[in-house]
Amino acid sequence: FPPAQREALPALPFVDGLVALSRWQWARIPPLMKKAAALWREADDNAQAHEADSLVPLALAGLGENHSARAHLQASTVPDLPVAARMRHAVAQSWILLAEGALVQAADCLAQTVNILSVHDAAPYLWQQAQPLPVFVGLPGARGPLLQWVQGALRRSPDGPTSLRGMALVLRGWLLLRAGDVTGAWTACTEARSECLWLNQPEALAFQLGLLQTQLFALDERREDLEQHVRLMLEHASKVQDRQHRSASTGLLLYLGARFAHQSGHTALALELSSRL
Repeated sequence: FPPAQREALPALPFVDGLVALSRWQWARIPPLMKKAAALWREADDNAQAHEADSLVPLALAGLGENHSARAHLQASTVPDLPVAARMRHAVAQSWILLAEGALVQAADCLAQTVNILSVHDAAPYLWQQAQPLPVFVGLPGARGPLLQWVQGALRRSPDGPTSLRGMALVLRGWLLLRAGDVTGAWTACTEARSECLWLNQPEALAFQLGLLQTQLFALDERREDLEQHVRLMLEHASKVQDRQHRSASTGLLLYLGARFAHQSGHTALALELSSRL
């Protein structure tokens, strides 16, 4: 597009922001979505403006800027919000509450998110954007909504491999693991890995799958496999271009890697990884 035309098209920053969302590049999303929303308001398309706006608090919560995220939620909440905007607001609110330690309220927001998706028979891409964080597994009141999300996501996934189906299988694995079914969790992990490989290992799916697989290696006391897997994930994380994403991913891998290594009895690896935190 010519520069003047490109600057006037709200769909371009909006799509660019969605690409950033799929890669967890949280810092790129707010300026892109604010620009798209402003252009749509100039064109009197308030529904699209609300949809773009709704991704801003989600990204701010992903960055850990919870005060700004909450302020944006309050400023952008109006009657008759589109379904996509209402869903994203509920997701952002659940992340804020998680960070603040309000676990029961966070589970309530998760239930609200899944209810919005189910009642309105939301499109598969919205189910994917509402993917629950694994940290929800085990929270009081969260198991029901998590199972509902897994079932709904799998029902709406096409027959062929998709990231949505892969994410649902990973979450199913965590839920089975929480219930004590290690064999079932391995089955879900294997199915998710097949989806991931077919899709050429999309970043978000590969990361979530890698964490589940690391935990399973630890429980089976497969120490060599665990060490190799953690080091590969750390190497991959070190090559991520987005600095904030690279730092967050590496920190989480070091923390969970050390924890899982300790569970498996791999003391040397646990000490090494914890020393790098």
